[in-house]
Amino acid sequence: MPQPTDGQSLGRHFPQNALRGKVVFGAPPAIRMNGVDTHFSSGYRIHGQDNLLVMSAQLQGSTAVVDYTTDIEGHVFEMWILTPNEAAVRWPVAREQAAAWTFDPVAQTWTKP
Repeated sequence: MPQPTDGQSLGRHFPQNALRGKVVFGAPPAIRMNGVDTHFSSGYRIHGQDNLLVMSAQLQGSTAVVDYTTDIEGHVFEMWILTPNEAAVRWPVAREQAAAWTFDPVAQTWTKP
């Protein structure tokens, strides 16, 4: 049976409150998100391109384009490492964009007004 080649073919669905970013993984739980030093919240999860959970120690020193959510304090709670196809889809990088754009959860697309 053929295996999917990227996350899009797995039918991954990202939550509407997720934002797009570029992450540099440091020594866990430290990360640099969009050029700003931050860290993961307690209980965080990282989904690889195959949607399986990945340990942050495996990623130390690497970079990736991701969709991510934050906890109430603004720390990264859940992260999805994107495939090239997923990264090519328009996604908001800031809460202000998400508030102004329209989200289609079935198609997993955002449109600007």
